[in-house]
Amino acid sequence: MAELLRTVPLAYQAIRYAGAAYLIYLGGCCSRGACAKTPPSSSRPLFFLAFLAQFIDPHGSAFRQTVTLGLFFDASGTCVNIAVALAASKAGAFLPARMRYVTGGVFIALGLRLAIPERV
Repeated sequence: MAELLRTVPLAYQAIRYAGAAYLIYLGGCCSRGACAKTPPSSSRPLFFLAFLAQFIDPHGSAFRQTVTLGLFFDASGTCVNIAVALAASKAGAFLPARMRYVTGGVFIALGLRLAIPERV
């Protein structure tokens, strides 16, 4: 797929503009308060193990490395999630009624940024 997009610039541009249009559409929906409430998706527990395996040194203890990397991932992820939750709670105190406009504006800005050609 990447090779196709690299060799056929028109295909890349079509996907790029379709993505930009979808982001702008989502931004409009969020600004109107029409964001769909979707149920949480079920995660696949084997994905993490398959992803983590590429960082395991085959000459060492696979079990020890997997446990170490897993614990490091959990600890760093917990720190990041706590920081995001604290920042969001502070922002939510200032923008409770306007959050949908902020979210919609971010989607629209990202869509416009994607649609505007880069100047090199």
